[in-house]
Amino acid sequence: MQVYPYLKEAIQERAKYILVDECQDTNLIQYEILETLSEVNNNLFMAGDQDQYIYTFRASHLENIKTFIDNKNPEIIKPKENYRSNDSILNVANNLIKNNQQRVDKTLYSSGF
Repeated sequence: MQVYPYLKEAIQERAKYILVDECQDTNLIQYEILETLSEVNNNLFMAGDQDQYIYTFRASHLENIKTFIDNKNPEIIKPKENYRSNDSILNVANNLIKNNQQRVDKTLYSSGF
């Protein structure tokens, strides 16, 4: 992907870290831009949840997470405690989402309310 060279160099020099929240909602072009901007310093941090992938109508590309994991071999942190739902709801959710093929495996549990 061609990013304006001056802009690319400026970001690569100045950005100590590049953080992407809700990365499951990125599309292919956005991911290519992030890869390009982080290639020199290897400073890309992505936070997201494959189980919250809902923006296909905006061309989000769930495979970006897998590509990131395969290419960068990052440390994966899996927050599993849920503060919004009780165990009954989470048990149903866990039984549904465990069938998703392209996901980092995790089992959610409630904070006890």
